[in-house]
Amino acid sequence: MQGRQEGKFNPVETRTAGASAPQVAVHPLLLDTHVLLDLWLFDNPRLQPLALRLQDLRWVATAAMVAEWHYMMQRGIDRFPPRSWADLPLPQLQPAPANAAPWRCRDPDDQMFLDLAFALKPCALWTRDKALLAHRKRAATVGVVIETPESGLMRSDWA
Repeated sequence: MQGRQEGKFNPVETRTAGASAPQVAVHPLLLDTHVLLDLWLFDNPRLQPLALRLQDLRWVATAAMVAEWHYMMQRGIDRFPPRSWADLPLPQLQPAPANAAPWRCRDPDDQMFLDLAFALKPCALWTRDKALLAHRKRAATVGVVIETPESGLMRSDWA
């Protein structure tokens, strides 16, 4: 039985019949680079529940996504110095999808997130990027939930 809350599909949480506690997620979770920077470079306290639970989730990414994240972590941003990513968890690597999503992102650098989400549906993509969030209604029709990490955490039982 897929996790549901207020009648909405929750792609991150899955429950077994009769179970009251969330089980390990079976649906993929994609995290865009901004979310990962908030989590590990900026140490955003609102994302600590995600940091504590990430190893239990089916966090997925392509090699290009990991390379982008590593590059940003290594160079640092503004007053936040570079940080080593060597001790941070890694996602389950997925091959780059052979087919593009039917939606085009205004930011070509973010298209890879839409393409992978479409290929792995049903899944969730957590982002704060307005160019990605603009596709949430269209994506929801095929089982791709695009939302902010705060919304995703609120919809789950682990906040």
